[in-house]
Amino acid sequence: MDGTNGAVRLDDVRLEYAYGAATTTDAITDWHTASVTRSHDAWRATLPTTAPSGTFVHLRVTMADDHGAKVSQTMVRAYEVL
Repeated sequence: MDGTNGAVRLDDVRLEYAYGAATTTDAITDWHTASVTRSHDAWRATLPTTAPSGTFVHLRVTMADDHGAKVSQTMVRAYEVL
């Protein structure tokens, strides 16, 4: 947030995930919403452990503050399930 010298409190955090071998964001179409919980100033997301070994996990996180600022980041092949 412009003009803020300290940390900004997040009002909302969402995490979506998908599995597969896609290499571009446009190729990922099967997004699922992860369970996200807030504890004090920390956020924790839990993903199911149902992906088969060798599958890549794609992540998309969206964060917003109570002033209306919002950012979204998509990570293709964030990690591989071993």
